Amino acid sequence: MDANGIKPRSRAMKPQCISVPDAAKVLGVSRSKAFALVADGRLPVIKIDRRTLVPVAGIETLVDQLLQVGRSTSD
Repeated sequence: MDANGIKPRSRAMKPQCISVPDAAKVLGVSRSKAFALVADGRLPVIKIDRRTLVPVAGIETLVDQLLQVGRSTSD
């Protein structure tokens, strides 16, 4: 801990949001498919000035939803 009682970070912070093209890479889909998911409202985004960013939590939620659909259709 430093003099202020704050524990120093040993690792760099993980990003909370990423670009739509980077989200496409994470999901393993094309850039156009990622933008289609955004347009359909299935992949949430936030706007900061002119940037459109995807919250990492939104990607995880989408994957969880797709896993649930996959489980229910395979039963």
